[in-house]
This record gives sequence, structure tokens and C-alpha cells, in this order.
Amino acid sequence: MTAAVYQCNYCDCPHEDSTRSLEHVVPKAWGNRDLTLPDACSYWNNLFAQSFEKQVTASEFVRVVLREFGLDSVPKKGAHLLDMLRTARGTTEYLWSVDGREMLRDIPQPRKKAQSLTVELLDDLGRPHEIEVPLPPDCHYTYAAEGDDLTLPEVKKRIEKEHARVLEYLNRLARDPSFAPQVVEQLHKHGVRFHGGPMGISILTKEDCSPPQMVSDVVTKDYPMDVVRWRKQYLKIAWCFACRHLGRRALQRMGGDAVLDYLKRDRIDQVLVDLCRSTDREAADAVFDEVTVGGTLACLWKTSIAETAALAARFGAEVEPFVKLALVVRSLGDTQAGGWVTLARPGRIAREPAPPSDESRVHVLRLERVERGGFVQLVCTITLFGGVLEGSVHLTPPMPAGALPDVDPYEHTTKF
Repeated sequence: MTAAVYQCNYCDCPHEDSTRSLEHVVPKAWGNRDLTLPDACSYWNNLFAQSFEKQVTASEFVRVVLREFGLDSVPKKGAHLLDMLRTARGTTEYLWSVDGREMLRDIPQPRKKAQSLTVELLDDLGRPHEIEVPLPPDCHYTYAAEGDDLTLPEVKKRIEKEHARVLEYLNRLARDPSFAPQVVEQLHKHGVRFHGGPMGISILTKEDCSPPQMVSDVVTKDYPMDVVRWRKQYLKIAWCFACRHLGRRALQRMGGDAVLDYLKRDRIDQVLVDLCRSTDREAADAVFDEVTVGGTLACLWKTSIAETAALAARFGAEVEPFVKLALVVRSLGDTQAGGWVTLARPGRIAREPAPPSDESRVHVLRLERVERGGFVQLVCTITLFGGVLEGSVHLTPPMPAGALPDVDPYEHTTKF
């Protein structure tokens, strides 16, 4: 019996049905469930995920956006640092998730620890006297923790253990103060003595702990973005959307394969990787990343062009020219692709926005012909998370008017 065969939209090759997968046009982790490209082989689907999509989704910027929209899973128990922000006052603040609830307050200051305590004792007439009790080096008492510090469960537990050790020490001192001559001197001076166990001891401090202050002046934060990976993410979204709407052959006739070819260049020939490893395995492991996709090993670039060029000399005179040639091809591709993608606000998001409305829980993609200066191109406009991320992709090279087939404007909105 012959296995079912399909034609992959990515590699344009026939495959057995067991390798068939659905490619999410907008990443599934970004809330997209229904906008998919069918007939994508698992190899290229997974390779694109490994080479740039996972890194983009795991970036600090995207994690902030996903958290704003409730798409990022934050543990519901314990305290977890989510972000560090700046205020108009020039201070740095911590954003915490404490038992699933976000808390933004003044930055926790170093905890204040006392090496001596003031203990209130009563004389025989019931009059209170304050006695200073030095603590041993391995015993200290935390009495102030500004900002979020006292709200964090882990810190509370640690402070409780510190206090238990102090009370144990005071209890031992009450039974036999002779091992602390300074304390014995003060007891005699004031005519007081310890009464009972720890419950009879009142620990006082000279300084109160100020309550946490809420922060209301957080300013916009610029998040770093890997421009090359973001460019590839936008190109993949646009190409998959156009392929889904127009079909693989129609997009190919318009010159859309240039985008797909660029996306595939992260994969490195295994022969080059083996040559590099034969001369300097450590440098090769730093430059190349080996991943398993669809049961097959594939090698990807791990370092930037500049970092790879700096390591190229370690591969020896015979191998270095091949590495540099690969870098030239890579650099030319990045330069060319740089003119295909325009990002409206790269890496910029304002902190503490209002909770996202239903209207903003959408991804909107629009495909249309755009004419400029007598030339036409197929352009995909991408609006993600209701406008938090915006960009446009030129999917075809500029063509004389009339050379590009008629394409009616097409828009798709995905709600999440």
C-alpha cells in the first residue's frame, strides 16, 4: 500500500504524510490558534523554530508583551523577579510576581541587621529597663527591609529563622548570663534579671521599618532586540500569510522565493562544520549549534557575523577562507533583507499600560499591491497585539507597473 504524499510549501518537495505539519503563521505562543499554513514538512517547520522563532519568543521584550496579555505562564506560587524598570526620579524598580500577583514597589534596599539588641526587662518593682545584649557573630537580627523585601515569602521564612535563633540565644542567656560579662554588668547596674523564657522577652529596635511605597512614575523602557532574528520572524509571518492566501506557485511566480531562500540560510553545510571541528572543536562549538529536527541533525549559526569572523582564524589557513566566504554570503543576505522589512517601533514598549482591552487582543495581517515611483510590489502589513508590534514586509522585488499580477487587498484578523 502506497503512503499518502503531499507537496511541502517550504521545500516544494513531495513527502510522506507522516511528516506533514501545520505551520502557525503567527507563532502559536503569541495567541494564534486558527491562522495556519498547511502542508509544511516537520523538518523546515522545526528548523525555523530552532533558528530564530524560539529566540524571539524567549526575548525579554516579547515576554513582557505576552505577560501583559496573559499569554506568558508565570508560576502561581512563590516570588519571581519579572523585570527591572526605571522611574522619572531616576531610580530602578523591581517588578515581582508574588503568588501569581504582580507587585511593583520601591527597589528592595539591603536589609538592616543588628549585631546587638535592646531587650526590655523589669526590676523587682515592675519598672522597665532597656538592656543592650550583644549577639554572637553567627547570630544576627533583621529589623528593617524596605520595599518589597518583607512581602516575599522566601525572605519572610529566612527572617523567621533568624529570629528563632536570636530567641534561642536569649533563652540560653536567661538561664545562665555568666558567659556574657557585658550583660551581667548591666543586669547588676539596673537591678533586673531575665524572667521566664522567650515569651517573656520583648525585643525592641531603635528604628522603624518604613512601609513599602507604591510606584506611579515608571517611564518607557527600551528593550534590546536581535534585529536579524526579528527581521526573519516578520519575513516568515508575511511569507506564510501570502502563501496561504495566494498559493505556493502564484507567490513563486511573483518572486516571493527570495524571502524563503533567505530564511533557509541559517542552515550550514555539515562538511564545513566538520572541517572546523577537525581544527578547533571548541571554537566550532562556539560558532555552530547542532540541533535535531525531524530526526535529522542540522547545523545553525550560533554567533553573530562579527563574533564568527573573530573566531575564524582559529580554524587554520586551509579552513578559514571557507568560513569567511560563508560569512560574506550571510552578510550580503542580511543587507539585502534589511530593505525588505520596516519595523514601526523596534524594541520599545511602555510599562504599566492599562489592562489590554478586547479590541487590542488581535493580530491583523494585510496583503496588497503597493505602487511607488512607477514600480509595484506585494507588501504585507503586520500588526500584532493590537498595535504593540507593527511592521511591513516587501515580499517581491520592485516590478514595472503591470508586471505584477493583480492581487486584491486581503486582510485577516486573528483574535486571542
